Amino acid sequence: MTFLRFIRKPLAVIGAVRRRAASESGFAMVLALGVLTVTSLLIAAIYVGITADVQQTQRNTNDQQAYYAARSGENAFLYQLNQNPAFWSTCSNDYQPTPVTVPGTATGTQYSYVPVYNPGYSNSNCTAANAINALIDPNSGTLRVAFTGYAGPTNSSGVPKVTRTVVASFRKPSPLDFLWYTDHEMRDPALDSTCTGEKYYYQYTGSSSPPGNCEINWVTGDKMSGPMYTNDQYLVYTNAAPIFGRSGVSSDKIESSAPTNSICVSSKCYGASFPGGGAQSQAQYVPLPPSVSGTQLQTDATAHGQTFTGTTTITLNGGSATISNCPGSTSSAACTSSWLNATESYPPIIYVGSGSGCPSGYTVSTSYSTNSSGQYYGPCGDVYVHGFYSQPLTIVSDHDIVIMANTNGLTNPGLTTTSDGSGNPIGNATLGLVASDFVRVMHSANQAPSAVTIDAAVLTLQHSFMVDNYDTGSVSPQPYLTVHGALAQRYRGTVGTVGATGYLKNYNYDDRLHVLLPPYLFSLSTAGWDISRETLCMPNTPATDPSSCSYTGP
Repeated sequence: MTFLRFIRKPLAVIGAVRRRAASESGFAMVLALGVLTVTSLLIAAIYVGITADVQQTQRNTNDQQAYYAARSGENAFLYQLNQNPAFWSTCSNDYQPTPVTVPGTATGTQYSYVPVYNPGYSNSNCTAANAINALIDPNSGTLRVAFTGYAGPTNSSGVPKVTRTVVASFRKPSPLDFLWYTDHEMRDPALDSTCTGEKYYYQYTGSSSPPGNCEINWVTGDKMSGPMYTNDQYLVYTNAAPIFGRSGVSSDKIESSAPTNSICVSSKCYGASFPGGGAQSQAQYVPLPPSVSGTQLQTDATAHGQTFTGTTTITLNGGSATISNCPGSTSSAACTSSWLNATESYPPIIYVGSGSGCPSGYTVSTSYSTNSSGQYYGPCGDVYVHGFYSQPLTIVSDHDIVIMANTNGLTNPGLTTTSDGSGNPIGNATLGLVASDFVRVMHSANQAPSAVTIDAAVLTLQHSFMVDNYDTGSVSPQPYLTVHGALAQRYRGTVGTVGATGYLKNYNYDDRLHVLLPPYLFSLSTAGWDISRETLCMPNTPATDPSSCSYTGP
């Protein structure tokens, strides 16, 4: 018995060991710990991912809030410009480097703004006296301002850290935005007393039509390659087929601000075609300054150019000009001449005013008074000009500007600049001709006209652009009066008669005028300001990149 009991005890121990070895309770613990570890890692990854998404969403929100804060500053500045058009010219109103809170928000967003100064200028030397030179881009006529918006967490100064910067270009809508601009489409009352009354075509009725000699028609053969605008309606000759606009150029809208549903008189456009942007009635009103005296052009010429009194002849020769000033009322009166050579270049603006003895009444001269040296003379501020130019220039007269053509001995009739193979002006030189009264193409009575080319932006603030003696002298076929630029007139001027004398029109808009205005013509418009370009700035990009804060292109 004792022996058997001794044997059973080791066997029981061995069985217990076997049972314990067969148990899986330790493995389950390891498995549970592994699952817990993986779950913890997954939860941590999800937390990290969600946290990153939340942070990214917050960054995006801050970016958006900073952008719209910059836009808020832009709109607040535009509002001030249109409340007071001279708001910008103090220099101080354009400079707000300290962030201010966006009104009406609870997010703490702020904005600041500073102008984009022209080379050589900064806040330290910008004054009301030189605001144009300091702030207005000389090419595009725009005021450029950088607006910075702030959002997100604040720094030690309490200014939000996230910033976005927008550069906005402010520009006034201008008559130079159009190839053709007229206030009235009828003949100038100064040329015919029966045309007085200041009426527009749409103000007449079937029982009260305008005098026939005051009507000016658009005819077959007239080609207007660019946008057009009138405060009146266009009178298309019966069954005529003029071409208004360039094919495929959607910006070439043919506009009328008249309160009618048609841009044409009596809703009859006949065969007129609109291959560009089409006809637009009841367009937005674009004003024309009332006169040269109503602008600051004389002040600009006094400060930055050259001024003359009395009849002045200007011959352009590339970057130089010969100028003769003959203010006397007789052919024996003394004249003065000056030569502005290419190394000095001619000034950017020339102003010619009238002296005593200039007639107060008005008649267009159809003859041209010259002295024994062939120089034009007289007390009125008339400018006789012709030639080839290669630098920007604006010529202003408080009377008439006469473009010399159809004259013997001229090596360069008309006004031209460097052009491409199709005759379109290229380069950076633009020319502005601004007359308070008339801009006239020289043409002596009964002389057969010859083709003339004018590369210029022409503005006649009280009267018309016309051809002298347009109703005399004929040649078949009628030659073209070719214009590359813009024409703005108070009254539509006449350049020829239907199928007989004078010229057909071949007018082409100079698209450079969108970004290359003649000097000092940015302020010619009396309209409010618009935003012509807006750039969301990307740092460290070249100035040639449109996303650069320094970009100044179209």
